[in-house]
Amino acid sequence: MAGNQAEGGINTAEEYRVGGSLGYNFSPLLSGEAEISYGDVGIDSIDVGAPFNITSAADGNGSLLTLMGNAIVGKDFGRFRPYVGVGAGAAQVSLDVAFASGVDDRDWTWAAQVFTGVELMLTVRASIGTRYRYQQVGSTSYFDGNTNPVDLDQFGTHSFEAVLKISSGE
Repeated sequence: MAGNQAEGGINTAEEYRVGGSLGYNFSPLLSGEAEISYGDVGIDSIDVGAPFNITSAADGNGSLLTLMGNAIVGKDFGRFRPYVGVGAGAAQVSLDVAFASGVDDRDWTWAAQVFTGVELMLTVRASIGTRYRYQQVGSTSYFDGNTNPVDLDQFGTHSFEAVLKISSGE
């Protein structure tokens, strides 16, 4: 998302994302998990699409809180395990932006994601890894400082993540 720009969109700068999950292995190939994650992004400017086609400086931030249920398929190759996963759940999108009359509001919507990654077992109960995630978030609605409605279309996020996994059993 860093430096993203789209017609009628929000242009972003620095960002971060953190999260955690609890899961269960149903078989050597299939597992499931409940995940919570939080991301924050700085907002540089806002593009107002047709017919105005205006880009205006903005100062503020946006955040994304997601609650997801994931299904994961992976195969162990000794200490190395590649995997893919899909998930669905809910997302709260919050905006706090000084633009025109300003927006400081939040809204809940749906979210879906796909991800793929690899992990390397360090011990029987601990692994490190990396993964790529694409997450799609539904449209949201807000009110500005003058109680005018402001809508944000659905959007997608890409993230590359470092993963630390600790399990309570073998």
